[in-house]
Amino acid sequence: MARKRPLAAHILACTISRRPLVLLPFLSITLLCLPALLSAGEVETVDGVRHVRNGAEPSDGTRTLHLEVLWRVNVEQAEVLVGVLSDVSAGPDGTVWLSDRQLGQVHVYSAGGAYLRSLSREGDGPGELRAPDGLLWLPDGSLGITDRKPCQITRLDASGIPLPSLQLRSSDGEPLGFGDISGAMCRGRTLAICGTEFHFDGGVSAQSRFFGIYDLAGGEICRLLEAPSGFDFETRSYDEAKNYFIDQGNWTVDDGGRVHFAPQRNRYLIHVHDAAGRLVQVYGRSYQPWRRTAEEKETAGGTATISINGETVDIQTKVDDHDPAIRSIATAADGRIWVLSSRGTHEQPAGILRTYDVFDTEGHFREIVRLAGEMDEKEDRLYRLADGRWIILRNIRSALNAMFAQYRDDADDREQPDEERVLEVVCLRAIER
Repeated sequence: MARKRPLAAHILACTISRRPLVLLPFLSITLLCLPALLSAGEVETVDGVRHVRNGAEPSDGTRTLHLEVLWRVNVEQAEVLVGVLSDVSAGPDGTVWLSDRQLGQVHVYSAGGAYLRSLSREGDGPGELRAPDGLLWLPDGSLGITDRKPCQITRLDASGIPLPSLQLRSSDGEPLGFGDISGAMCRGRTLAICGTEFHFDGGVSAQSRFFGIYDLAGGEICRLLEAPSGFDFETRSYDEAKNYFIDQGNWTVDDGGRVHFAPQRNRYLIHVHDAAGRLVQVYGRSYQPWRRTAEEKETAGGTATISINGETVDIQTKVDDHDPAIRSIATAADGRIWVLSSRGTHEQPAGILRTYDVFDTEGHFREIVRLAGEMDEKEDRLYRLADGRWIILRNIRSALNAMFAQYRDDADDREQPDEERVLEVVCLRAIER
């Protein structure tokens, strides 16, 4: 799926067996009830919807997983030209697929890290890509690629042969107009998509975001969320809190085809909808939001500008005092849901990259998992593959900055990437020691 973009980019474009204790019936009953007492979460049904209210601590404690390198590819020494990578996905056979936004291609590596082939090329023809972003696998085995083509998903078979694209259509059957898909995911037969629609009314431009469930032909089944952009073109202002939406990775589709997402920025609360769009469950945990330091607020606000008729215009920004409660939601290989809160990236113990909250499919807070390894938080990007492996794109930020610089009028005044930094693709597995 698509990942977080710079502000400018948003603007621009367990079963336990036990032997019965015959002589101690009371003790036996107590032991049988113990798992229920220890399981995280008070359950209540409200208007037919299951609500699970968890405390601040998980039922099964904390464990640490250590990242161990399986293979790595130095892009400069690779046998194939690689540009700026934007997403990573695991193929059904253990292959690793990388979308290349700069070259308009998808690169395929074996489970052992050997280069296999590159699919597609830059262009607007059948199966061609303009700026590929997210990758997803569809039930027929085809690869879906979100691109800069308005509200459609380009499809290829595993060998790269073009297949008919999925053009998104509204509930009345009309194709969606000018817009952009920022994230797409498919599990089972549930296809969930979020994106942005652009509107022009009386010479005034506006953006609105949408998130919904679609059939496998691109037709809208249910729109789960929609909201205006936090950027106001007329006043040239940006409100971070109002701009919150689930296009930053804070949603997933589980193995049963249910959609999990965090609808509110400052609450640790996750809604679950079934494949028909019905709200079936709500869960979360006690959580104290992370209050930003002055330096963190400055970083969050960035230097926001927009080019209007060739003139660079500063944007007034309003930055929230807190980080969003939930940064990302992902489905693990065992079906559990891994949630990364804002606290999961702050003040981590030495050697720990991230701390995840892990919930079972019923919404109970089961454990905390600490992920140990080495990564440069400012330069690298971490991906979790559906099969349980992890990918780190090392020095990807410098590559992205260099690519986006061509779209900025003030590129010469900005920090230039370090020429010594080399893009690497590192595949890892997580093990307990």
